[in-house]
Amino acid sequence: MTEILVLYYSRHGGTRNIARLIARGIEAKGAVAKLRTVPEIASAGEPLPRVSRQTLWSRWKILPRAMG
Repeated sequence: MTEILVLYYSRHGGTRNIARLIARGIEAKGAVAKLRTVPEIASAGEPLPRVSRQTLWSRWKILPRAMG
C-alpha cells in the first residue's frame, strides 16, 4: 500500500486543519496518510537561526523515523 507523508508546522492551527484535510483526501483515494508535525524553530518576528550543512543533513536523515 502506498504511504504518503503529510509534514506540516502550524502555529495557530490553520495549517494543521489543512494538513488533516489533505490526509483525508489521500486516504479517500486508498493510500495511507502519515500526518506529522515539526517543532517550531523560531518565534514570530525572530530571524531564523543559522544552521550548518552538517546540522541540516543530520535533521534530514531523521525524516524516515518521523514517517514511522
